[in-house]
Amino acid sequence: MNKQVCISVILAAYNARAFICKAIEGILAQTFCDFELLIVDDGSTDGTDEICDEYASRDPRIRVFHEQHKGVAYTRQLALSHAQGEYLLYIDADDHTEVTMFDAMYTMVKATDADMLICDYRELSSGAIRVVKQQPTALTPFTVANNLIGGQLFGALWNKMIRRTCIFNSDTRFRQGLDVREDIIFLLDLLPHIEHIAYLPKALYIYNKYANTHSLSNTYLTESRHYYEQEILWHQAALDSPLINEENKRKMVNSLLNDAYITLSGKYFSAEEWKRLFVPYTETFNRLEKSYKQRMVAMSLNGHFLLASFFRRMIVLVRRKA
Repeated sequence: MNKQVCISVILAAYNARAFICKAIEGILAQTFCDFELLIVDDGSTDGTDEICDEYASRDPRIRVFHEQHKGVAYTRQLALSHAQGEYLLYIDADDHTEVTMFDAMYTMVKATDADMLICDYRELSSGAIRVVKQQPTALTPFTVANNLIGGQLFGALWNKMIRRTCIFNSDTRFRQGLDVREDIIFLLDLLPHIEHIAYLPKALYIYNKYANTHSLSNTYLTESRHYYEQEILWHQAALDSPLINEENKRKMVNSLLNDAYITLSGKYFSAEEWKRLFVPYTETFNRLEKSYKQRMVAMSLNGHFLLASFFRRMIVLVRRKA
């Protein structure tokens, strides 16, 4: 490509046959045309790959990458490495966009010279649709990071346009091994390297909340080893952020303590695995207000894992009988 395009649109897809045509058609129908569309097929087995290839054969702006199934963090990083646009937009295969989304966001991001632009979105759930406002309490990286962790802002990439050089110059990457919350962790890693943030009060993205149970962000079950692995990674990654304030840090530490307590029983991790995960937080946990969870986790970290694990199992049994 001789001329740099204005926007690189990244679409990761896994078994999205039922939805991907609508997503791609919405992108190709945009009133703003100076973009490239990078589609990563993450080892789909339902014909999604053929649909993507068909669209690419018709429109030279589309490039398709076929990969073995490796998860959303890998696919998004792969697409990022091939992106050539001035700005980036991530779109999920089971969602769709207003036809003026690219035009409105690019016009605003250029007018404000922003490194990141955030817009509102519409959430489609059980046949109902509602507008979700996404105005940060202040347009600073510190505030946006804490709004994300605190839940005032949704931790998705798809309603955020980001200057590509901010990502590449900071070497911000998608953390491998994460299947959920990979977007918010990426944003928390990136925000220390962002200077200017802008907000566009328009709901330009349509988030289809329950559309695709096979999507890349819905591949794990709660109350499983994988679920707790993902929860622990999320809390640890959030605590790594240099922008997190003390209030949110306390929330994350308490959530991590809860993970440590719940997984004490040995159902999810062996004693060796559990210690490897939580020993680095021994001093942090010891500074928390004393509670039965804190005491049992402290007991485990101080060499009495089997005893604490036994007590934890007894508590579960008693509560089940109650």
